[in-house]
Amino acid sequence: MRFAFLPGLAGAAVLALVAAIVVGLYLLRPPPQRMVLASTLLWERVLQRTRGASQRWRWWLSLLLSTLIALAVAHAVQCPYCIDAYTSGSLEKGATPDQMTEAVHVAAAIRGGASLVHAVQMRNKIDKIGM
Repeated sequence: MRFAFLPGLAGAAVLALVAAIVVGLYLLRPPPQRMVLASTLLWERVLQRTRGASQRWRWWLSLLLSTLIALAVAHAVQCPYCIDAYTSGSLEKGATPDQMTEAVHVAAAIRGGASLVHAVQMRNKIDKIGM
């Protein structure tokens, strides 16, 4: 390799100097940081949070409320199959007929009188199950 502005030995010296600088900068770079994958930490945190009794109580209450909300929505959209399914589901989660009726009343306040008429279907299902 020849540099037009440098004689042969001086060009090789400049090339060696540049190569030495590049290698030196490469060796001086900071080492890569080790990172723990988030997926393992995420699952450990989820397990730690759900182990406590208060957390289990909170989870059960959230599940019960979500089934009661689903029951209210089923009445609001007047879906007879949904009403049967969420009535059974709410009873399985531990909801009382009074809690279920309260949810239907909320739907009735939002939707109007037709939801109240469908509440009869829910009460008949409760009586059929034997609560």
